[in-house]
Amino acid sequence: MRKILVIGGACQGKTKWVQDNFKEYRQVSFSEVLRENLQGKVLSAIYLDSFHSTTREWIKAGEDHKKNLEYLRKNLSWVIVANEIGNGVVPMDPFERKWREETGRMLCELAKDADEVYRIFCGIPLQLKGENKV
Repeated sequence: MRKILVIGGACQGKTKWVQDNFKEYRQVSFSEVLRENLQGKVLSAIYLDSFHSTTREWIKAGEDHKKNLEYLRKNLSWVIVANEIGNGVVPMDPFERKWREETGRMLCELAKDADEVYRIFCGIPLQLKGENKV
């Protein structure tokens, strides 16, 4: 299995593209990943959609998102889909800025570990990293 990161703007066709091209990956939430891990199940081929929303929940709850990210980076085969939230006007709200900045850092870490990275724009994939072609 591979580690694949898919980024792009909101409503650009990321989810549909992943569902069409990576059918062997099972869509789960991060809470399901942690629950199954605690039960001793070995997870492979998972698909996490809206990762930017997950990071928002982690930060809002004060969770150790670095530990969560480390678990993903080292232990699973995954497809992770996230909106690009770092473009545009910098938010005035301190929490919004923190979320934007920390999510960007997390995505940089995931991109480092990913075998493939794609950016979807208007439904068209642009491969940024990797040799496998979808």
